[in-house]
Amino acid sequence: MRLVRVVAALGAALVLSFSMAAGATSTPLASHLLTKSQMPAHFVLEHLTVSDTATCPESSFQLRSPVTSVRVAFADATVTHTLVVEKLYTSNKPVVALVKAVNSVTRCQSSSGSLSGYSVSQSIQPVKIGTVGAPVRAFSVLVNAGPDVVDGYLAFATRGTTVISIGEASASALSVRGFRRLVVKALARIPR
Repeated sequence: MRLVRVVAALGAALVLSFSMAAGATSTPLASHLLTKSQMPAHFVLEHLTVSDTATCPESSFQLRSPVTSVRVAFADATVTHTLVVEKLYTSNKPVVALVKAVNSVTRCQSSSGSLSGYSVSQSIQPVKIGTVGAPVRAFSVLVNAGPDVVDGYLAFATRGTTVISIGEASASALSVRGFRRLVVKALARIPR
């Protein structure tokens, strides 16, 4: 139940989920997403709905034609109550796309509202995650959803014409070092 509240809070405040076009997973881009074997054993594939991208800043991750986009989400409902979401998309102007994604996050640095009777508030701050093999902009995220506190990180990077958005959020404490390892792992799957 706690993961459901965490995922719901993130959906309403800052879940790092992304809309996906029908049939997008059959594109070659999908082969560059993180895989189940790269995640800890207790993580499972997670399904997130379009409504999970309804609020700011996750609405900036909704698809816009004619961009090709794929995503994958993993959740750990048993040990750490953690959600990891990765989105890849191609763009003829990846740097411009990266700037737009970053701007969408910086526009929404703090917000509040309610979800299932709980008061929800979030704050987003830039964070340095070190060298990861590609230009990256990263942010720390803190969401208070009633009695639960959700810790998270969000990063945007480009490699070639591919733009990557990756996020990790948890009811357990996360570390910048651990998130950096996740970003490096994700970037390693994308050809230069």
